[in-house]
Amino acid sequence: MANLRVKRELAGPEAVDRLVEATARFVHQVLQNGPEPKPLFVGIQRRGVPYARRVAQRLQHLGHPAPELHTMEIRFYTDDLRLVSERPVVTLNHTFPVDQRRVFLFDDVLFTGWTAFAALQSLYRLGTPERVYLVTLVDRGHRVMPLCADFAALTVETTLQEVIHVHLQEVDHEDRILLMEKQEASP
Repeated sequence: MANLRVKRELAGPEAVDRLVEATARFVHQVLQNGPEPKPLFVGIQRRGVPYARRVAQRLQHLGHPAPELHTMEIRFYTDDLRLVSERPVVTLNHTFPVDQRRVFLFDDVLFTGWTAFAALQSLYRLGTPERVYLVTLVDRGHRVMPLCADFAALTVETTLQEVIHVHLQEVDHEDRILLMEKQEASP
């Protein structure tokens, strides 16, 4: 089993704030160019939810009504890292209408694309959105699924030996984004 060490900090509190602001500007531009003034936000647990909430607050400061916000949990592993399923297990906080809605799907890190793919499948089981925008705080590459983010606040080239850790105040009591490196554990 590999240990992780901090390779470098990619963003501190002020930079994370700027990334959220950039995301809000993207969503604001999308909303300016469409018929529906009130979008549907879906945050992927854990850190996609506070990310979506922060963007929603920024939009309200820009004069938009508060978006409807829902949560989705997607898991491959239990908390002790035992595999739950070869396919992701998706849990919605409750069902909600998506038909003919512009949906903004928020996640903290886009990596292989499996989480986003599972989220999209779940959304389409609820109905047929007008459009889904995949919004991520960090895109680290290495896609397995043919997906790309409509907006990535930060794009970082990584190796497969590196991991991105996003820390948000609401979950981790601090705002920062770290590039971690896997190291083999000593016997």
